Amino acid sequence: MPHENNLFTDAHMRQFISNGFVALKVDMPEGFHENIYQRTEEVYDTWPFSCW
Repeated sequence: MPHENNLFTDAHMRQFISNGFVALKVDMPEGFHENIYQRTEEVYDTWPFSCW
C-alpha cells in the first residue's frame, strides 16, 4: 500500500511548525468523541485517588 497520500505538503508542514498542531479530518461515526468523553468522565468520577 503506497503511503504518498499520508505525507505532509509543504503548506501543512509550515502550519505545523508555526502552530504546533495538525487538524485531521477523520471518518468516525456520529457521537464517537462524545462517547469517549463520557467514558473518560466515568473513570474520573470513580478514580480511587483524589489527585485533582
